[in-house]
Amino acid sequence: MQIIRSNDRQRDLPYHFVQFTCLQEILARWLGAEISAYAHVRDSLHIYEKDTRDIQAFIPVYEAPNTDSLALTRKDSEAVLSEMSSVIFALKGRVRKLMLDAAGGSVYDAGREDDACEA
Repeated sequence: MQIIRSNDRQRDLPYHFVQFTCLQEILARWLGAEISAYAHVRDSLHIYEKDTRDIQAFIPVYEAPNTDSLALTRKDSEAVLSEMSSVIFALKGRVRKLMLDAAGGSVYDAGREDDACEA
């Protein structure tokens, strides 16, 4: 069960369903538990006046069931996250090199200890 203080029905609610059910699926797999029902409780479900026309024009449509799965084991999830971190680290290095080249090698990166002046 997820308890939310407040939800904008038009802008927040659809995203919260996706975010929290994905998180539920991931954690259930990590813990070796079955995925159970999802309950979403909120104190204030509201609609802003600027969104009323969109809501009044809403026509329900059939959507095919989602067959995607985020149910990776914890080990597989850690491998994916590790790979993503490696890619991000490599990209940061490439961006830093491009910045240095563009500035003629004079960019100071405060986040790197090897660029700091020694006393």
